[in-house]
Amino acid sequence: MVDIECEKCGYEWDYTGELMTTTCPRCNLKTPTPLDEEVESNADESIREREVRAQERTADALERIASVLERVE
Repeated sequence: MVDIECEKCGYEWDYTGELMTTTCPRCNLKTPTPLDEEVESNADESIREREVRAQERTADALERIASVLERVE
């Protein structure tokens, strides 16, 4: 169970579900749950990991190109 506060009306309630958003019982606004923040955090981490791998692949490719150019000269 986690405490949720509506971003619109400020109503607070105990949330026991497992969804990324819940509906405020007072004003019906879709409100993020801690699971939403966790998923977003994991997505950010995944993006950073992919960026690092892409940078590593780029560095490897540049080293191979430099090696080939040295042999050509």
